[in-house]
Amino acid sequence: MPIWLTFAVLFFLCIGILPLGRRYFEGFPYNIALSNAYGDVALIVCVMIGVTVLQREGAPEWLRRNQLAIGWASVAVGVLDATVIASGIWRNTLTDTYHNLVVVSLLVYLVPLTALPVVFVSGAFYERAAFLFFGLVFAATFAYDWRTGRLQQTKWLRGNRRVTQV
Repeated sequence: MPIWLTFAVLFFLCIGILPLGRRYFEGFPYNIALSNAYGDVALIVCVMIGVTVLQREGAPEWLRRNQLAIGWASVAVGVLDATVIASGIWRNTLTDTYHNLVVVSLLVYLVPLTALPVVFVSGAFYERAAFLFFGLVFAATFAYDWRTGRLQQTKWLRGNRRVTQV
């Protein structure tokens, strides 16, 4: 698969679909969490760095052997996020539940469990530096959303009585 198509599919599945789902299920499109609007783009760039290293170096043996276990671990994190961390799976909107179950699982599988070790074991210095930079971009946007209450988007919207499209 071409790298540009990988980026496009990940962007749509992780970010682009959310305002569309909110428009369909809730009546208006919004995405006020900076960690999703910008932080997830940074994580997708981390995945693209990992893909670049894999295309050049090939998949290491540990990744080929443990792919199923890594995948199940990421699904478990998504379920944990949706049920415990995000205040319960049935208390969220359908779009938030999709994000917590699908997007979080996918990005946990692709970024820290796959791309991070590949980049830091086989990547060049500039690839490791870029990966670290974009990881910090995600961490900063997530910390901002946590501090300002934007992670719970519907609650934030009710409390601020405004929609800010990012």
